[in-house]
Amino acid sequence: MLFEPLLMNTLNLDMALKLNGVVDVSRLMMEQPMPSEVPGFEYNKKFVNTSFKHTLRCLCSCMRQERGVIEFVTNPKWLNRLLQILEEWKEEEIIVICAKTLRLVLRSEVTYDRVAEQYPNMGTFMLILMSQYIESEHII
Repeated sequence: MLFEPLLMNTLNLDMALKLNGVVDVSRLMMEQPMPSEVPGFEYNKKFVNTSFKHTLRCLCSCMRQERGVIEFVTNPKWLNRLLQILEEWKEEEIIVICAKTLRLVLRSEVTYDRVAEQYPNMGTFMLILMSQYIESEHII
């Protein structure tokens, strides 16, 4: 995949951020249909874009730098989609990647205040979500 170097080192991440990598990866994330948008999803998981998990990993990588975080939170649709993915998907690997991405977004005081203002119930949402995975080695 084109974004593979994002996962490898900081130099490549710097270059990707200069080339608006957050925008590209976020747009790819938005293209993946959600389970609620596909009738009979529980019985047919073949609709999942093969690069979806990889896209989420690259997005998480972009959040390693403050510039990537700021760029990500400037478009509320992207953060909404990340939260929607957390809520709707039940695959542990996807949950882990999205939760880590959210953690990286919230570690900055600048973006923490902005996100907390937009989503005042985020803490409750995350507690309820994570309680569903109390038995998971990967998530907790």
